[in-house]
Amino acid sequence: MINWNLREKIQNLISGQKKGDGLDGESGYRDLTPESDTKNSEEYIRALHWAIKNKDVKNIVPNLNLDILGFVDDPYKILSQSKALISPLFTGAGIKVKVIEALACGIPVIGTDIAFEGLPPLFNSFMLIAETPKDYIRCMECLNMNIDERIKTKEQYKGILLMIKQVMNWIKTHRYCLAGLYMLVFLSGFFLLELHEPSDVHIIHCAVDDLIPFNEWFVLPYFLWYAWVPVFMLYFMIRDREAYLRLCFVMFAGATFCLFVYLLAPNGLNLRQEITSQNFCAQIVRFLRRVDPPNNVCPSIHVSSTVAVHLTICHAASVRNKKPIRTLSWIVTILICLSTMFIKQHSLVDVLCGWILSLILDEAVNVWVLVKAFSKGKAGKTTNAVHEE
Repeated sequence: MINWNLREKIQNLISGQKKGDGLDGESGYRDLTPESDTKNSEEYIRALHWAIKNKDVKNIVPNLNLDILGFVDDPYKILSQSKALISPLFTGAGIKVKVIEALACGIPVIGTDIAFEGLPPLFNSFMLIAETPKDYIRCMECLNMNIDERIKTKEQYKGILLMIKQVMNWIKTHRYCLAGLYMLVFLSGFFLLELHEPSDVHIIHCAVDDLIPFNEWFVLPYFLWYAWVPVFMLYFMIRDREAYLRLCFVMFAGATFCLFVYLLAPNGLNLRQEITSQNFCAQIVRFLRRVDPPNNVCPSIHVSSTVAVHLTICHAASVRNKKPIRTLSWIVTILICLSTMFIKQHSLVDVLCGWILSLILDEAVNVWVLVKAFSKGKAGKTTNAVHEE
Protein backbone atom coordinates (compact mmCIF):
# COMPACT_ATOMS: atom_id res chain seq x y z
CA MET A 1 0.00 0.00 0.00
CA ILE A 2 1.38 3.42 -0.95
CA ASN A 3 0.45 6.44 1.12
CA TRP A 4 0.02 9.10 -1.60
CA ASN A 5 0.42 12.82 -0.91
CA LEU A 6 0.55 15.83 -3.26
CA ARG A 7 1.68 15.48 -6.85
CA GLU A 8 4.97 17.31 -6.40
CA LYS A 9 5.85 14.95 -3.51
CA ILE A 10 5.04 12.03 -5.75
CA GLN A 11 7.28 13.41 -8.44
CA ASN A 12 10.16 14.37 -6.19
CA LEU A 13 10.07 12.41 -2.95
CA ILE A 14 9.32 8.89 -4.23
CA SER A 15 12.47 9.09 -6.33
CA GLY A 16 14.39 9.78 -3.13
CA GLN A 17 15.02 13.41 -4.04
CA LYS A 18 13.65 16.68 -2.71
CA LYS A 19 12.09 19.27 -4.99
CA GLY A 20 14.55 20.99 -7.27
CA ASP A 21 16.91 18.06 -7.85
CA GLY A 22 15.81 17.81 -11.46
CA LEU A 23 14.55 14.19 -11.42
CA ASP A 24 11.04 13.48 -12.58
CA GLY A 25 8.59 11.28 -10.73
CA GLU A 26 8.46 8.70 -13.50
CA SER A 27 11.91 7.33 -12.70
CA GLY A 28 10.98 7.25 -9.03
CA TYR A 29 7.87 5.17 -9.65
CA ARG A 30 9.73 2.78 -11.88
CA ASP A 31 12.49 2.41 -9.31
CA LEU A 32 9.94 1.55 -6.67
CA THR A 33 8.32 -1.18 -8.73
CA PRO A 34 9.84 -4.62 -7.92
CA GLU A 35 11.56 -6.08 -10.96
CA SER A 36 10.22 -9.62 -10.49
CA ASP A 37 7.46 -8.87 -13.01
CA THR A 38 6.74 -12.41 -14.17
CA LYS A 39 6.07 -13.83 -10.72
CA ASN A 40 4.28 -10.94 -9.12
CA SER A 41 2.56 -9.36 -12.11
CA GLU A 42 -0.83 -10.34 -10.66
CA GLU A 43 -0.19 -8.53 -7.40
CA TYR A 44 -1.52 -4.99 -7.13
CA ILE A 45 0.03 -2.32 -4.96
CA ARG A 46 -3.12 -0.74 -3.59
CA ALA A 47 -3.17 2.97 -2.86
CA LEU A 48 -5.25 5.30 -0.70
CA HIS A 49 -5.66 8.42 -2.80
CA TRP A 50 -6.75 11.55 -1.01
CA ALA A 51 -5.29 14.57 -2.76
CA ILE A 52 -4.79 13.98 -6.49
CA LYS A 53 -6.87 12.84 -9.44
CA ASN A 54 -6.46 9.46 -11.08
CA LYS A 55 -5.26 10.91 -14.38
CA ASP A 56 -2.46 12.82 -12.65
CA VAL A 57 -0.95 9.63 -11.28
CA LYS A 58 -1.43 7.75 -14.55
CA ASN A 59 0.20 10.60 -16.48
CA ILE A 60 3.34 10.19 -14.40
CA VAL A 61 3.69 6.46 -15.11
CA PRO A 62 1.03 5.24 -17.56
CA ASN A 63 1.96 1.54 -17.33
CA LEU A 64 2.28 1.34 -13.54
CA ASN A 65 0.49 -1.71 -12.13
CA LEU A 66 -1.58 0.42 -9.76
CA ASP A 67 -5.07 0.34 -8.37
CA ILE A 68 -6.32 3.84 -7.49
CA LEU A 69 -9.12 3.72 -4.96
CA GLY A 70 -9.91 7.41 -4.69
CA PHE A 71 -11.15 8.93 -1.46
CA VAL A 72 -11.78 6.27 1.18
CA ASP A 73 -13.91 6.98 4.26
CA ASP A 74 -12.81 3.88 6.20
CA PRO A 75 -9.27 2.73 5.28
CA TYR A 76 -8.99 0.08 7.98
CA LYS A 77 -10.45 -2.77 5.95
CA ILE A 78 -8.04 -2.04 3.11
CA LEU A 79 -5.13 -1.67 5.53
CA SER A 80 -5.83 -5.03 7.15
CA GLN A 81 -5.72 -6.71 3.73
CA SER A 82 -2.56 -4.98 2.56
CA LYS A 83 1.01 -6.16 2.53
CA ALA A 84 2.47 -2.92 3.81
CA LEU A 85 2.01 0.84 4.01
CA ILE A 86 4.68 2.91 2.26
CA SER A 87 5.26 6.34 3.73
CA PRO A 88 8.12 8.08 1.83
CA LEU A 89 8.07 11.36 3.74
CA PHE A 90 11.00 13.79 3.70
CA THR A 91 9.28 16.69 5.46
CA GLY A 92 6.83 17.06 8.29
CA ALA A 93 6.79 16.91 12.04
CA GLY A 94 5.01 14.97 14.76
CA ILE A 95 3.43 11.55 14.74
CA LYS A 96 1.95 10.54 11.39
CA VAL A 97 -1.66 9.45 11.78
CA LYS A 98 -1.66 7.16 8.73
CA VAL A 99 1.40 5.33 10.07
CA ILE A 100 -0.32 4.88 13.42
CA GLU A 101 -3.43 3.55 11.66
CA ALA A 102 -1.37 0.99 9.78
CA LEU A 103 0.46 -0.16 12.90
CA ALA A 104 -2.87 -0.44 14.71
CA CYS A 105 -3.98 -2.87 11.98
CA GLY A 106 -0.80 -4.89 12.40
CA ILE A 107 0.57 -3.72 9.05
CA PRO A 108 4.32 -3.12 8.60
CA VAL A 109 5.27 0.35 7.38
CA ILE A 110 8.11 1.14 4.98
CA GLY A 111 9.21 4.75 5.30
CA THR A 112 11.83 7.30 6.21
CA ASP A 113 12.92 8.31 9.71
CA ILE A 114 10.48 11.23 9.47
CA ALA A 115 7.58 8.84 8.93
CA PHE A 116 8.37 7.18 12.27
CA GLU A 117 9.02 10.30 14.36
CA GLY A 118 7.64 10.08 17.89
CA LEU A 119 6.81 6.36 17.76
CA PRO A 120 7.98 4.15 20.64
CA PRO A 121 10.51 1.33 20.00
CA LEU A 122 7.72 -1.16 20.77
CA PHE A 123 6.83 -1.08 17.06
CA ASN A 124 10.40 -1.41 15.72
CA SER A 125 9.77 -4.83 14.19
CA PHE A 126 6.97 -3.32 12.09
CA MET A 127 8.87 -0.18 11.03
CA LEU A 128 11.16 -0.72 8.03
CA ILE A 129 13.35 2.29 7.31
CA ALA A 130 14.10 3.14 3.67
CA GLU A 131 15.84 6.26 2.36
CA THR A 132 16.54 5.48 -1.30
CA PRO A 133 14.54 3.82 -4.08
CA LYS A 134 16.70 0.71 -3.76
CA ASP A 135 15.88 0.58 -0.04
CA TYR A 136 12.17 0.60 -0.85
CA ILE A 137 12.61 -2.13 -3.47
CA ARG A 138 14.60 -4.27 -1.03
CA CYS A 139 12.01 -3.87 1.74
CA MET A 140 9.09 -4.68 -0.56
CA GLU A 141 10.75 -7.70 -2.10
CA CYS A 142 11.83 -9.24 1.20
CA LEU A 143 8.61 -8.45 3.02
CA ASN A 144 7.02 -11.78 3.78
CA MET A 145 3.71 -10.79 5.28
CA ASN A 146 1.16 -11.22 2.50
CA ILE A 147 -2.46 -11.99 3.21
CA ASP A 148 -2.30 -15.72 2.53
CA GLU A 149 0.67 -16.15 4.87
CA ARG A 150 -1.03 -14.13 7.60
CA ILE A 151 -4.09 -16.34 7.34
CA LYS A 152 -1.90 -19.44 7.37
CA THR A 153 0.02 -18.19 10.42
CA LYS A 154 -3.22 -17.33 12.19
CA GLU A 155 -4.59 -20.81 11.49
CA GLN A 156 -1.38 -22.36 12.78
CA TYR A 157 -1.64 -20.40 16.02
CA LYS A 158 -5.28 -21.38 16.31
CA GLY A 159 -4.27 -25.01 15.83
CA ILE A 160 -1.62 -24.76 18.54
CA LEU A 161 -4.05 -23.11 20.94
CA LEU A 162 -6.65 -25.78 20.19
CA MET A 163 -4.10 -28.52 20.86
CA ILE A 164 -3.11 -26.90 24.18
CA LYS A 165 -6.78 -26.62 25.13
CA GLN A 166 -7.35 -30.30 24.32
CA VAL A 167 -4.33 -31.30 26.42
CA MET A 168 -5.56 -29.22 29.35
CA ASN A 169 -9.03 -30.75 29.08
CA TRP A 170 -7.48 -34.22 28.99
CA ILE A 171 -5.46 -33.45 32.13
CA LYS A 172 -8.64 -32.29 33.89
CA THR A 173 -10.27 -35.65 33.25
CA HIS A 174 -7.08 -37.66 33.97
CA ARG A 175 -5.72 -35.97 37.06
CA TYR A 176 -3.63 -39.00 37.97
CA CYS A 177 -1.14 -37.92 35.30
CA LEU A 178 -0.04 -35.09 37.59
CA ALA A 179 1.87 -37.68 39.62
CA GLY A 180 4.61 -37.30 37.02
CA LEU A 181 5.24 -33.75 38.23
CA TYR A 182 7.13 -35.28 41.15
CA MET A 183 9.97 -35.58 38.66
CA LEU A 184 10.55 -31.84 39.12
CA VAL A 185 10.88 -32.31 42.89
CA PHE A 186 13.33 -35.16 42.43
CA LEU A 187 15.47 -33.28 39.88
CA SER A 188 15.64 -30.26 42.19
CA GLY A 189 16.90 -32.43 45.05
CA PHE A 190 19.33 -34.28 42.80
CA PHE A 191 21.00 -31.16 41.43
CA LEU A 192 21.18 -29.60 44.89
CA LEU A 193 23.00 -32.71 46.09
CA GLU A 194 25.38 -32.45 43.14
CA LEU A 195 26.36 -28.99 44.40
CA HIS A 196 26.98 -30.34 47.91
CA GLU A 197 30.58 -31.34 48.59
CA PRO A 198 30.73 -33.72 51.56
CA SER A 199 33.95 -33.95 53.57
CA ASP A 200 33.94 -37.74 53.76
CA VAL A 201 32.95 -39.91 50.76
CA HIS A 202 32.79 -43.70 50.88
CA ILE A 203 34.32 -45.25 47.75
CA ILE A 204 32.22 -48.07 46.30
CA HIS A 205 34.27 -50.95 44.92
CA CYS A 206 34.30 -54.74 44.62
CA ALA A 207 36.66 -57.30 43.06
CA VAL A 208 34.36 -57.90 40.09
CA ASP A 209 34.70 -54.24 39.03
CA ASP A 210 38.38 -54.87 38.21
CA LEU A 211 37.42 -57.77 35.94
CA ILE A 212 35.00 -55.71 33.86
CA PRO A 213 36.86 -54.03 30.98
CA PHE A 214 36.08 -50.54 29.82
CA ASN A 215 34.12 -50.50 26.55
CA GLU A 216 33.03 -47.13 25.16
CA TRP A 217 30.42 -48.70 22.85
CA PHE A 218 28.22 -49.42 25.86
CA VAL A 219 27.55 -45.69 26.06
CA LEU A 220 24.87 -46.26 23.38
CA PRO A 221 22.57 -48.40 25.58
CA TYR A 222 23.48 -46.13 28.50
CA PHE A 223 21.99 -43.13 26.68
CA LEU A 224 19.06 -45.23 25.46
CA TRP A 225 17.76 -44.81 29.02
CA TYR A 226 16.93 -41.16 28.30
CA ALA A 227 14.38 -42.27 25.69
CA TRP A 228 13.30 -45.62 27.13
CA VAL A 229 12.02 -44.38 30.49
CA PRO A 230 10.12 -41.27 29.25
CA VAL A 231 8.50 -43.20 26.37
CA PHE A 232 6.99 -45.80 28.69
CA MET A 233 5.97 -43.19 31.23
CA LEU A 234 4.06 -41.38 28.50
CA TYR A 235 2.62 -44.62 27.10
CA PHE A 236 1.29 -45.78 30.47
CA MET A 237 0.01 -42.31 31.31
CA ILE A 238 -2.18 -42.39 28.20
CA ARG A 239 -3.09 -46.07 27.98
CA ASP A 240 -2.89 -47.62 31.44
CA ARG A 241 -3.70 -45.68 34.61
CA GLU A 242 -2.80 -48.46 37.07
CA ALA A 243 0.52 -49.19 35.38
CA TYR A 244 1.39 -45.49 35.27
CA LEU A 245 0.74 -45.02 38.99
CA ARG A 246 2.68 -48.19 39.80
CA LEU A 247 5.64 -46.96 37.74
CA CYS A 248 5.55 -43.52 39.35
CA PHE A 249 5.56 -45.01 42.83
CA VAL A 250 8.33 -47.56 42.27
CA MET A 251 10.53 -45.15 40.30
CA PHE A 252 10.01 -41.98 42.36
CA ALA A 253 10.05 -43.72 45.74
CA GLY A 254 13.27 -45.45 44.73
CA ALA A 255 14.84 -42.22 43.47
CA THR A 256 13.87 -40.40 46.68
CA PHE A 257 15.36 -43.19 48.80
CA CYS A 258 18.58 -42.86 46.79
CA LEU A 259 18.72 -39.12 47.45
CA PHE A 260 18.47 -39.71 51.21
CA VAL A 261 21.27 -42.30 50.99
CA TYR A 262 23.45 -39.86 49.06
CA LEU A 263 22.80 -37.19 51.69
CA LEU A 264 23.32 -39.34 54.79
CA ALA A 265 26.00 -41.66 53.44
CA PRO A 266 27.86 -39.87 50.62
CA ASN A 267 29.53 -42.27 48.24
CA GLY A 268 31.49 -42.24 45.01
CA LEU A 269 33.65 -44.18 42.56
CA ASN A 270 37.33 -44.46 41.77
CA LEU A 271 37.04 -46.66 38.67
CA ARG A 272 37.56 -44.19 35.87
CA GLN A 273 40.74 -44.38 33.84
CA GLU A 274 42.02 -42.34 30.93
CA ILE A 275 40.26 -43.08 27.64
CA THR A 276 42.71 -43.72 24.82
CA SER A 277 40.22 -44.35 22.01
CA GLN A 278 39.29 -41.50 19.70
CA ASN A 279 36.06 -42.81 18.17
CA PHE A 280 32.63 -41.24 18.43
CA CYS A 281 31.53 -43.25 21.48
CA ALA A 282 34.74 -42.41 23.31
CA GLN A 283 34.01 -38.73 22.76
CA ILE A 284 30.52 -39.20 24.21
CA VAL A 285 31.95 -40.91 27.31
CA ARG A 286 34.40 -38.04 27.78
CA PHE A 287 31.51 -35.59 27.60
CA LEU A 288 29.50 -37.70 30.07
CA ARG A 289 32.35 -37.70 32.54
CA ARG A 290 32.67 -33.93 32.33
CA VAL A 291 29.01 -33.35 33.19
CA ASP A 292 28.49 -36.31 35.57
CA PRO A 293 31.12 -36.60 38.31
CA PRO A 294 31.55 -40.02 40.02
CA ASN A 295 29.59 -39.05 43.12
CA ASN A 296 26.22 -40.21 44.51
CA VAL A 297 26.33 -43.58 42.77
CA CYS A 298 24.94 -46.22 45.17
CA PRO A 299 22.16 -47.24 44.72
CA SER A 300 22.14 -46.46 41.01
CA ILE A 301 19.10 -44.39 40.00
CA HIS A 302 19.90 -45.22 36.38
CA VAL A 303 19.47 -48.91 37.18
CA SER A 304 16.58 -48.67 39.65
CA SER A 305 14.41 -46.63 37.27
CA THR A 306 15.18 -48.99 34.36
CA VAL A 307 14.19 -51.98 36.46
CA ALA A 308 11.05 -50.14 37.59
CA VAL A 309 10.01 -49.74 33.95
CA HIS A 310 10.63 -53.43 33.22
CA LEU A 311 8.68 -54.63 36.26
CA THR A 312 5.80 -52.34 35.35
CA ILE A 313 5.76 -53.74 31.81
CA CYS A 314 5.54 -57.25 33.29
CA HIS A 315 2.50 -56.26 35.41
CA ALA A 316 0.71 -53.87 33.04
CA ALA A 317 -2.58 -55.09 31.62
CA SER A 318 -2.04 -53.03 28.47
CA VAL A 319 1.05 -55.05 27.45
CA ARG A 320 0.52 -58.26 29.41
CA ASN A 321 -0.26 -60.30 26.30
CA LYS A 322 2.46 -58.69 24.16
CA LYS A 323 5.38 -61.03 24.63
CA PRO A 324 7.71 -59.25 22.15
CA ILE A 325 7.48 -56.05 24.23
CA ARG A 326 8.31 -57.92 27.43
CA THR A 327 11.23 -59.66 25.73
CA LEU A 328 12.52 -56.37 24.33
CA SER A 329 12.16 -54.76 27.76
CA TRP A 330 14.22 -57.53 29.36
CA ILE A 331 17.00 -57.13 26.75
CA VAL A 332 17.07 -53.33 27.07
CA THR A 333 17.09 -53.53 30.87
CA ILE A 334 20.07 -55.91 30.87
CA LEU A 335 21.96 -53.78 28.34
CA ILE A 336 21.39 -50.54 30.28
CA CYS A 337 22.51 -52.14 33.54
CA LEU A 338 25.61 -53.62 31.91
CA SER A 339 26.41 -50.31 30.24
CA THR A 340 26.72 -48.54 33.57
CA MET A 341 29.54 -50.91 34.53
CA PHE A 342 31.32 -51.16 31.16
CA ILE A 343 31.71 -47.39 30.85
CA LYS A 344 32.67 -47.19 34.55
CA GLN A 345 29.74 -45.04 35.61
CA HIS A 346 28.80 -47.53 38.35
CA SER A 347 30.15 -50.40 40.34
CA LEU A 348 28.50 -53.84 40.40
CA VAL A 349 27.47 -52.94 43.96
CA ASP A 350 25.52 -49.91 42.71
CA VAL A 351 23.76 -52.03 40.09
CA LEU A 352 22.74 -54.76 42.53
CA CYS A 353 21.48 -52.21 45.05
CA GLY A 354 19.41 -50.53 42.32
CA TRP A 355 17.86 -53.86 41.32
CA ILE A 356 17.07 -54.85 44.93
CA LEU A 357 15.55 -51.44 45.67
CA SER A 358 13.11 -51.62 42.76
CA LEU A 359 12.23 -55.27 43.49
CA ILE A 360 11.37 -54.39 47.10
CA LEU A 361 9.22 -51.41 46.09
CA ASP A 362 7.48 -53.44 43.37
CA GLU A 363 6.68 -56.15 45.88
CA ALA A 364 5.32 -53.49 48.23
CA VAL A 365 2.91 -52.45 45.48
CA ASN A 366 1.86 -56.10 45.02
CA VAL A 367 1.11 -56.38 48.74
CA TRP A 368 -0.87 -53.12 48.63
CA VAL A 369 -2.92 -54.40 45.68
CA LEU A 370 -3.69 -57.66 47.51
CA VAL A 371 -4.67 -55.83 50.70
CA LYS A 372 -6.89 -53.48 48.73
CA ALA A 373 -8.56 -56.36 46.90
CA PHE A 374 -9.07 -58.25 50.16
CA SER A 375 -10.62 -55.16 51.78
CA LYS A 376 -13.00 -54.73 48.86
CA GLY A 377 -13.95 -58.41 48.97
CA LYS A 378 -14.57 -58.28 52.70
CA ALA A 379 -16.65 -55.12 52.34
CA GLY A 380 -18.64 -56.79 49.55
CA LYS A 381 -19.40 -59.82 51.72
CA THR A 382 -20.53 -57.58 54.56
CA THR A 383 -22.84 -55.68 52.22
CA ASN A 384 -24.36 -58.93 50.94
CA ALA A 385 -24.94 -60.15 54.48
CA VAL A 386 -26.76 -56.94 55.36
CA HIS A 387 -28.99 -57.32 52.31
CA GLU A 388 -29.79 -60.94 53.22
CA GLU A 389 -30.85 -59.91 56.71
